Amino acid sequence: MSLERNWHRVAPHILGNEYFKKFVCIQLFTMPESGEKFHILAIGDVASGKSDIGLSITKIMPQARYCSKKVTGVGLAEAVRDTDKGIVIVDELDKIEQEARNSLLECMQTGFITSDKFGDHQVIQARINILALCNPTSRTLSRTYSAARQIMFSMPLISRFHTFIPVYGVEPDKYERISVMKNDSSLKNDAEFQRFGEEIQKIKEETPEVRINQDMAIQIGRYVKSLKLSSPNREYITPRTIEGIQSAVKAIARMNRRCETQPSDFDEVKKLYEALQKR
Repeated sequence: MSLERNWHRVAPHILGNEYFKKFVCIQLFTMPESGEKFHILAIGDVASGKSDIGLSITKIMPQARYCSKKVTGVGLAEAVRDTDKGIVIVDELDKIEQEARNSLLECMQTGFITSDKFGDHQVIQARINILALCNPTSRTLSRTYSAARQIMFSMPLISRFHTFIPVYGVEPDKYERISVMKNDSSLKNDAEFQRFGEEIQKIKEETPEVRINQDMAIQIGRYVKSLKLSSPNREYITPRTIEGIQSAVKAIARMNRRCETQPSDFDEVKKLYEALQKR
């Protein structure tokens, strides 16, 4: 069960943006309850399909919740509480209230989120991963600058994400294919989404813990160091990038039903990150 075989099962009714789908597929196979943190921030054009991709996760994974731009801090805390070991999708992060954005930062920073609903103070453990979606500051996402430079969030919040994915609109020459796809109801088959989710759950039960040996851990550290020195997005490459890549490598190994990572798993993740630097 490889990444190449499975990323197509993430929102097959949405054309393009394969890198985004691949990272989302990896996130589906992570286990935040085992310390595998992999928070994604997708920045994309209006009508690029990013919201539909986010919504498809809720059909694949029962432990997933979708939060719209109207979510409050209390609503976000409730989503975290109901999504233990899963994924919280926060759409239109650029439009949600500052209170909710502060709650999201707290969740990602401390591993807990607090809620004061009707005077009842709760501290909720956040064993989740975050998929946040937002629009760029300008009307469309520029290919000249990195996606992370086209948003207006505080650096503490930005620094909590492990990777930034640009999501571009579909080129007009693909509109005919889109028309055919939208006419194919089988691509939105909820039963297929459910089957995929059941397969993921079974694999997680078989491989609850994936190990990275010392040699690979050193290689990952060296790789992130090289990204820091050479990437045009070097200011967003931090030790947290190491955490994200380690989680991604473990997810690829789990996808292949292995409890020990192999060099091929790391190679797969490197290809994605290297391609991302050029987008």
